[in-house]
Amino acid sequence: MSTGEGGALYVRDPERRRHARMLRGQGMDLNRRYWHPIIGYNYRMTNIAAAIGLGQIEMLDFHLAERRRIAKRYFAQLRPLEAEGLLKLPVQIEGYEGTYWLFSAVLPTGGEKRRAAIMRDLASDYGIETRPFFVPMHRLPMYASGQSLPHTDFLSAHGMNFPTYTGLHDGEIDEICTAIAHLARNV
Repeated sequence: MSTGEGGALYVRDPERRRHARMLRGQGMDLNRRYWHPIIGYNYRMTNIAAAIGLGQIEMLDFHLAERRRIAKRYFAQLRPLEAEGLLKLPVQIEGYEGTYWLFSAVLPTGGEKRRAAIMRDLASDYGIETRPFFVPMHRLPMYASGQSLPHTDFLSAHGMNFPTYTGLHDGEIDEICTAIAHLARNV
């Protein structure tokens, strides 16, 4: 769900919830005003963003059902590529249900160059917009420590996200999957 910028956080664990509240309020102690025992940020929402969020909560079940419908279709259509070793699909854990904000897959070979070529061709030849996986934090200048995280680097170089917006029709998903299959086999 979206609230423009910002959002809401739901935390079951009371200690983590307390910590999140402190972070939200610039690190201020919850029981002692203007005392900041930790570094925090201004993560408070505006009233307008909160109103949008409340409206989105009313539609949350619909949006989650849509994302899960879309993911189910992607899984059904892309499993043959996984069986061929051309694509690794998200892990599904029994007893848990994904929200599928993004539907993410990993190319097992070719690195950033191959992924970029596939993403470019999806956009130029088929009009399909995708996203690469995010740049790992340890690769960003402000967090660079020289740390080696090879699995993280691999996922970042090989991963891409497919369209998952509410209202994406089954036929459109089928077209996306056909294009992905063609490119995964030929690029």
